[in-house]
Amino acid sequence: MPHCDFIVMQECKRSYCIVYQSSNLAGQVAAVESGLAMAAWTRCRVPPGLEALQNLPAGYELPVLPSMIVAVLRGKASRGMPAVDALYEQMVRTLTRATEDVHQ
Repeated sequence: MPHCDFIVMQECKRSYCIVYQSSNLAGQVAAVESGLAMAAWTRCRVPPGLEALQNLPAGYELPVLPSMIVAVLRGKASRGMPAVDALYEQMVRTLTRATEDVHQ
């Protein structure tokens, strides 16, 4: 089954070509920096030096991507560990704030 980004491009009848596919961020960054590709990443995943495209002119006609589901998981053994508790709370706050920003 194709990734949801590809389905969106097909549904809006926009032509596209897959030039590179990898779960490795460094490889994705290299393809984008070289000008061979564009990528759909979460805002927090955009590395320094690359610009997130927003409010594009009408000529770009890029479709809106569907929402994605994110889960923050932790093991029972990590409860009560201050560093893990702090990271967990920060992740939940950040994801909640991002969700609120999208819906405003």
